[in-house]
Amino acid sequence: ATIKSNKDFLNRIVVNHIRHNLSNYEKELENIFGRVGIDECYKILKNKVLDKIETMYPELREEVSKQKLGV
Repeated sequence: ATIKSNKDFLNRIVVNHIRHNLSNYEKELENIFGRVGIDECYKILKNKVLDKIETMYPELREEVSKQKLGV
């Protein structure tokens, strides 16, 4: 990726970077691994982290909306 890369692509990788590297998302995924109801829990967890990203970085709202999962 470069500064000249497509804006949608850059927004996607920025949201992914924030979710995976600047939050406790990965740790929480480890905590739910192997539990009953993991599919539903995964959706809720991902959406909660995305909600927080949207609050902290409103300029990423459109990309956050694209990444949210139906619950």
